[in-house]
Amino acid sequence: MARRPWLVGLGLALLVGALGAWWAWGLPTALDLNPDDEALYIARGLRWAAGEGGLPRAWGPLYSLWYAGLSRLVPPEEAYDVTLALTTWLPPALLAWVAWRQTQRAAPALLAGMAFLVSTANAGAWRVGHFALLLALAGWLAWPQRAPGPFAWLGQALAAWAVSWVRPEFALSAAALVAVAAGSAWQAARRAGRWPRRVALALVAVAALVLLTYPERDPQGRAWAAFGQHFAVRWKARTHAAFNPYHDWPQVLEEAFGPGVHSWLAAWRARPALMLWFVARNGLGWGKSVLQGLTPYPWRVHWPWAIGALLLAAAVLVGAQRRGRAPTLAWWVWAGAWALPGIAAAWLVYPRPHYRVVPLALGWLALAHGLAGVWPGGRAWRGSALAAALLVALVVPRPYRQPQPRPLYATVRALRAALPPAGRGVAVAAHGHAALLYLADRLQVRQPPLEAAVQPWLVYPWPWPAEAPPFGPLGEPAWVGCTPRAMPDGSTWLVCLRPGP
Repeated sequence: MARRPWLVGLGLALLVGALGAWWAWGLPTALDLNPDDEALYIARGLRWAAGEGGLPRAWGPLYSLWYAGLSRLVPPEEAYDVTLALTTWLPPALLAWVAWRQTQRAAPALLAGMAFLVSTANAGAWRVGHFALLLALAGWLAWPQRAPGPFAWLGQALAAWAVSWVRPEFALSAAALVAVAAGSAWQAARRAGRWPRRVALALVAVAALVLLTYPERDPQGRAWAAFGQHFAVRWKARTHAAFNPYHDWPQVLEEAFGPGVHSWLAAWRARPALMLWFVARNGLGWGKSVLQGLTPYPWRVHWPWAIGALLLAAAVLVGAQRRGRAPTLAWWVWAGAWALPGIAAAWLVYPRPHYRVVPLALGWLALAHGLAGVWPGGRAWRGSALAAALLVALVVPRPYRQPQPRPLYATVRALRAALPPAGRGVAVAAHGHAALLYLADRLQVRQPPLEAAVQPWLVYPWPWPAEAPPFGPLGEPAWVGCTPRAMPDGSTWLVCLRPGP
């Protein structure tokens, strides 16, 4: 075992993966397609593959590329289901491997992996955070057990830089890890009396890579829009005003902070007390989100369990500290650098579920370190590893045993079946519908009015709103076979199977 520790880690990962696949069996039939950000990631990837646009650096291009590649094997709506399943049971498996590599104790590693598997933080229809965690875990496997040197820190900076192509805020982790690497290199240079050339070159190269590719100037203003929308959500709850926070947020920000405010710094300068109120509200919400994320998903919100888990973790870490086996200061710095983006985003924007995924995975990893410090050794305890994993799997019931209605999935499948067997058509839409995002491989969405040469296949909504501009040639005699169809999600589309001669 000591000569081939990676085999033990692989075995633990396979065990957690197998139990995870069993525990999460039926998941794709229990959750409908995500109509929000996941659908946008898919649509960007499909449009990029069709040559209809680029992949902006600030919008997770690596995740869109994943969907574009997977959609060559299965339809996009099935690609989402595959991603949903993989990002549910694969990250816990890798987390158990990372915990084993760092602690060399099987039972704590399995408990950490299984606890994260069944937690609410591992559930839900938003999977981009779990995909980012999957890449991060691959980088965490390279974290050394002994005192890290400059190259170890730079390796983690490169891993964080790769993750930033899925979630751009992880560029903060990359920058923080480069700074720590610089400090480590400086200490090593002081001891050696000179700067090693290889360390200096590597430090400059990684720092330049992180700085030159960081999406500081996003023309679409993704970060500011996220802040504005969620500030508007808080503002609506505070004022009880009648507006749509996801569409009217520019007006809300102008009323709250004044005209010309287009950055966090400007908002702080304009009304610091209001910003403090917003951050404080987010902080309270973040604490609630953490407790919910610790709870096993079938139990949803079970406050005594979650608070008890925190108290147990604190007691375990204190016990490990007293025995001199707690995580080192370097480990806490490493974990803090990786957790920084999720915590900062939760406090400055909103405690959204995908922001807590990486910090909570690190929390379970810290608990594995603490358990390793107090876990009894000896031959009699070797079987406790398997018992620990089976205990979690048996105590927490499987949540996805009954298929649930999936109206959006059924609508996408019905529309895909109504399209001609080949080629890319045109869909006319007076306003957006999530099904169009999953059909971006087959459709180009056009807004009316249309030129006479355009012959659409699908028109949504139907009947066409009287206040919307006319869509052009559809009502002319050249079109035949147009039939309004009610879809499983309640929407009605005008489906034109073929144009006339």
